[in-house]
Amino acid sequence: MHNVVAPLVGIFHSATKPRGKALVAVGDHIKAGQHVAAIESLNVINEVEAPAAGRVIEIAAPSAVCSAPPS
Repeated sequence: MHNVVAPLVGIFHSATKPRGKALVAVGDHIKAGQHVAAIESLNVINEVEAPAAGRVIEIAAPSAVCSAPPS
């Protein structure tokens, strides 16, 4: 199992555009390098990529929640 963690502090978004479709959902099969979320920091949207191929089993943060990389 691989965890996808925020690479920087910012606001988590499940889509890259406001009111856009979520990039992934629980149960989706994803590829390594696929964009799975976006982090907004200093009004810049940074796409988050999956580190490995697999299946989404949980999305731990709802949209518009502040994210922080592990310490």
